[in-house]
Amino acid sequence: MRLAALGVVLGIALVFAMRRLLSNLLFAISATDPGAIFSVTMLLAAIAFIAFMACWLPARRASGVDPIIALRIE
Repeated sequence: MRLAALGVVLGIALVFAMRRLLSNLLFAISATDPGAIFSVTMLLAAIAFIAFMACWLPARRASGVDPIIALRIE
C-alpha cells in the first residue's frame, strides 16, 4: 500500500507538471480538473487495496499452519 500511495503522490505531481501536454490530449475537461483527479485517484487506490487484500488474507491464513503438519500431509 505504501507503493500505491507513492504512485498516487507522484501521479498527481506529474499531472500538474505536465498540464500543458495533457490539455492537448483531453476533451471536455481541463488538465487540472479536481473531480477527475480525485475520482481516478480513488479508483486506483481502491484497486490497490483490493489487490493487497487478495494477497494478504491467504498469506495470513497460510502462516497459521504448522509447517511440520503441512509437510507431513504431502
